[in-house]
Amino acid sequence: MEPLTHTQMFIAEWMDDQGAALECSFGQEEIFEAVWVNESAVCCNQVVLHTTQKSQVFPLSLQLKGRPARFLDSPDHMAVEVYNCAMGSPDCSQCLGREDLGHLCLWSDGCRLRGTLQPLPDTCPAPEIRAIEPLSGPLDGGTLLTIRGRNLGRRLSDVVRGVWIGSVACEPLADRYTVSEEIVCATGPAPGAFSDVVTVNASKEGRSRERFSYVLPLVHSLEPAVGPKAGGTRITIHGSDLHVGSELQVLVNDTEPCMELV
Repeated sequence: MEPLTHTQMFIAEWMDDQGAALECSFGQEEIFEAVWVNESAVCCNQVVLHTTQKSQVFPLSLQLKGRPARFLDSPDHMAVEVYNCAMGSPDCSQCLGREDLGHLCLWSDGCRLRGTLQPLPDTCPAPEIRAIEPLSGPLDGGTLLTIRGRNLGRRLSDVVRGVWIGSVACEPLADRYTVSEEIVCATGPAPGAFSDVVTVNASKEGRSRERFSYVLPLVHSLEPAVGPKAGGTRITIHGSDLHVGSELQVLVNDTEPCMELV
């Protein structure tokens, strides 16, 4: 774990006794020297805070030096976030994606803290698709296809127009996206039955080992052919590819849904 250092300028209203000796308190055992920069600004000097978590927030208070029970009143809550690049970022996309949180992390044989002057690399390795499900869906589209793997984008915008089944687009859902690890997309309509790999393009292209198939479900027969208006008739449907898609719905006369599918 890398120790993380955070030096911060804080504004404090201290009109009665400007220049008083102060300390910065980040908790009972985290006390550091405070230096007046001008009549209203205080610098917390040589602050070193440690965390074994991905991110941890430390509350900050200013207190009179040697008098830990005397704190300066602050109209706003003051806190400092300390983060550890090595925690919770097992691949490049998760590591560099922390830029959106303000975290300065760099991928180099692991996720590491980068200097403020170091440039952020533009790309990560190509997406690695480990699994897709389901493996088939109807020609009309609308199947929710789940793609799992690594380096599936640092953020949704990386893949929003980059998921395809052959030449048919699959639209990622914002509320189902997990940085780098999982994409759930809605398949588009296909002109006919076909089977192809799934590709994810996040500046570089990754391809699935499995193929997704567009198929046309067909009903060959059903029994019985009639039943009472009150419902309750158990209908058996025979056909092909009736299992396809992420959700199954059966309608009688295009209006009445079958309530229990077994």
